[in-house]
Amino acid sequence: MKPVRILLPVAVLFLLLALPLLRADGFGTSSGWGERVEARVLDSYDRPIPGALVNVSWYITSARPGVTKTVPTNEFGRAYFQIDSYEYIVDKVNYTFLVSASYDGLTQSKVYDHRVGTGPRTVWLPVYRVDFETTDQAGKPLSMALSADRMVNTTSDSDGWAQMLLGRGKHTLYARYGANEQSSVIDVQNDTSIPLSLRLYNLRVRVLDDSGNPLSAQLNVGPSIYSTDSAGYVRLFNLTSSPLPVLAYYGSFKKEASVNLELFNQTIIVFDSHPPQIDNPQGVYNGSMLRVQAAVTDPGDYGSGLSERQASISLQYTLPGETKPKTIPMYAIGYNLFEAAIPLTGGSGDVRYTIIASDADGNTAQSSDVFNLAIDKPAPEPSSSLTPSAPRSDLVAQYGWLVGLFLLVVIGGGYWYYVSRRAPSGRMGGSSEYHYQGADEPKKKSGFQVPIKFNRERPPKADV
Repeated sequence: MKPVRILLPVAVLFLLLALPLLRADGFGTSSGWGERVEARVLDSYDRPIPGALVNVSWYITSARPGVTKTVPTNEFGRAYFQIDSYEYIVDKVNYTFLVSASYDGLTQSKVYDHRVGTGPRTVWLPVYRVDFETTDQAGKPLSMALSADRMVNTTSDSDGWAQMLLGRGKHTLYARYGANEQSSVIDVQNDTSIPLSLRLYNLRVRVLDDSGNPLSAQLNVGPSIYSTDSAGYVRLFNLTSSPLPVLAYYGSFKKEASVNLELFNQTIIVFDSHPPQIDNPQGVYNGSMLRVQAAVTDPGDYGSGLSERQASISLQYTLPGETKPKTIPMYAIGYNLFEAAIPLTGGSGDVRYTIIASDADGNTAQSSDVFNLAIDKPAPEPSSSLTPSAPRSDLVAQYGWLVGLFLLVVIGGGYWYYVSRRAPSGRMGGSSEYHYQGADEPKKKSGFQVPIKFNRERPPKADV
C-alpha cells in the first residue's frame, strides 16, 4: 500500500502540470485557433504579381510573437502559410495576423482577422506593368538580360519581348547583351511600353611591334579573352559599349586602349620594344657654358615617340672636381635635335655627361662622353649639320637670285638709256663737232657706236 500512496499524489501533480500543454496542443480548442493562410499579391489593376516576397506574422501567445519564413509568390501571385495560436485564457486569444508583401523596393502590409472571411488574404502593391521591345539599331530583335535597380530581373525572348512589374517612379535599367552592358534611366508612372534599341558595333584590332611586324598577343575585352591570329588581328562583333576599353598583353608587357566605336571600327596597338637612337652627340664650349647637342630619334614605322607618356630626354653631367651628378632636361631646338646648357663656374678639367632618352613606352637609351675644358682658349663653335642655321625669310632664300638678276637688268638698262640719249643722230641734226674716229665721213654701221669729241679744226696731215 505504501507505493500506491506515494504514486497517487505524483500522478495528480503531473496531470495538473500537463493540462496547459494538452490544451495548447488542441485538447482545449476553446482557447486556440489555426489557419492555412492563402496570401495573394496584386498590382494596382488587380493583376497577380509573381515573385513578390511574402511573410505572415502573428502572436502565438500573448507573450510570444511568431513570424513565418519569407517566400516568393508563384505565377498566380499566391503564397501559402500554416499558422497556429493558443492561449490559457480564452479572453486573451489574439485572432489577428499581418500579411506583408514586398516587390521592387515597395512594401505593403495588411491586418486580417481569423474569424472574418476565408478567402485569399490579399495585399495590393502600387506597381505597374512595363513591356520592353529589345532590338538592335536595324530593328532586328535581340534577346537581352534586363535588370531594374538590380532587383527585378528578366530576359527578353527571341522576338525581343520582355515584361516587368515596377513601382511608380524612376528606375535604373541595365541591359546586357553578350559580355557588354548598357544602362539607362526610365520613369514609370503607369502601365507603359518601352522600346530598347541597342547599338551594336564591330571592331578589328591589330597588334604590332614598332617595326610593323604582327605579334602573338592576348586581348581582354570585358570578361572575354581573345588571341591574335598569325597576322596580329582580333575581330570582335556585336559590341555595345563605347568607348570600349581594351587590354593587350604581350609577354610581360601590357597596353591599354580606349576605342570610340562611334568613330572607328579598327585600331592598332603597338608594343615598342626598341629604345631611342642617339646620334652625333657633341659639346660647344664658349667659356661660360657648355652646350651639349644630339640628334635623338625613335626608330621604327610605329615607334611610340618622344613626346608622350613616359617619354623624356635629359642630360646628366658632372663638373670637374665634383662627384655627385646633376640632371637637367634637354629641349628641342630643331627637327630631332635636342640641346641642354651646362653652366660653368671656371676651372679646367673634364666635364662628363650622359644623354638619357626614353620613348613613350619606357624604352631607354644612353650615350656618354667627356669634354675637356680649355679655359684660356675656348673652342670656336664647330660648324655642324646638327647646328641649325640662322632663320631667314623663305622668300629671300628661294627667290634671291631672281632679285639680283632684276637689279642687274635695271642698272644695265638705265646705263644704256643714258648713253643712247647722248649719242648723235643724223636725222636729228647733230652738231658738227662730233665725228667718228678714223674716218673722213661718217659710215653707216649697225649697232651702237660711241662718239668721240674733237676740236673744230682738224690737225694738218703729217708728211709722208
